[in-house]
Amino acid sequence: MRRFFLETLSSDLSKGASLDIPEELIHRIKNVLRINDGDLVEFIDGKGLLVKTEVTGENRNKIFKVRSIENIKKDKPILGLAVSLIRRERFDLLVEKAVELGVDVIIPIETEYSRPFGPESYPKLIERWQKIADQALSQCKRIFKCRIDNVTKIQDAINNKNFDEKMFFHFGGEKLNNDSIKEGRSHLFIIGPEGGFSPNEVDLFNKNNIKFYSLTDNILRTETAAFYVLSVANFLN
Repeated sequence: MRRFFLETLSSDLSKGASLDIPEELIHRIKNVLRINDGDLVEFIDGKGLLVKTEVTGENRNKIFKVRSIENIKKDKPILGLAVSLIRRERFDLLVEKAVELGVDVIIPIETEYSRPFGPESYPKLIERWQKIADQALSQCKRIFKCRIDNVTKIQDAINNKNFDEKMFFHFGGEKLNNDSIKEGRSHLFIIGPEGGFSPNEVDLFNKNNIKFYSLTDNILRTETAAFYVLSVANFLN
């Protein structure tokens, strides 16, 4: 069953009502995905609302009749990535795959060894990455939206109060193990560029008692490190 993200989805819907769908999404459903009369289609709002509909009507006038409505409560602590800015096409991939691996928040951070964009480009990049995250949300059949935060400094990521546990990844730390990811607590994984964090940045983490770990004996690309740690977190939980 296909699932689509629709941020304007309303919890005031009732069974049998017709769902109001934007024209752009109708075009995709009708002309790209070729969904037919009688097919079932799900819609989510990214906040826990899941609406199952049945497609009725002729090809030129698709109607989505509500069959069931469910409000789902998030029962897992949030998982976040604070990750160094890298080239756009690589960050695009990072966002898409991180959403598939269950991340709830992605925080792009400026680091000394990687600043590929000027600050004037940040708003459009955040808008782009949020759109990619929303599209991935539908494709991987998740319920809850992944938020892309504004580009921030490392100190701001360290001071973020939304996470119980924070850790960064650097050579020389202990390897992730069963005790690294604490069950029932929210985690923020802080990942730098291929060149790693600068001595000043490592000193900043240490002064704030942020523990660091190594992932492998190999040098990983930033996006690979993100996928690795999210996969380990999923496995350990």
